[in-house]
Amino acid sequence: CGGIWSAKMIAYCGFNCEECPVYIVTVRGDRDMREKLALEYSSQTCSFTEKDMFCEGCLSDMADDSKMCGFCEIRKCARRKSVKTCGKCTGYPCEIVEKYITAGSDSRKLLDEMAKSS
Repeated sequence: CGGIWSAKMIAYCGFNCEECPVYIVTVRGDRDMREKLALEYSSQTCSFTEKDMFCEGCLSDMADDSKMCGFCEIRKCARRKSVKTCGKCTGYPCEIVEKYITAGSDSRKLLDEMAKSS
């Protein structure tokens, strides 16, 4: 193990869960902020409630039922392949990664580094 990602809670896509507003309000137990996030994240096509603003991180089993993450193609693929992150997958980078993770983004750079160290 090791590397720059070892001390962080890294999602399959390379995103640092500890920087996610929904994860942060879950850890803090901040119900008022969860209500504000629900309003902020809602749109005409998708409505969120305060209860939807709960996340223990992408790698947790609770994310299976999450309105925000339960349908994530990256998460589904990584779990199906039993890899810790996309960067540890033998097929990296794949069509799904190319579709959702912008080349040059912090997440993509981290995944690239993970792939090189495999």
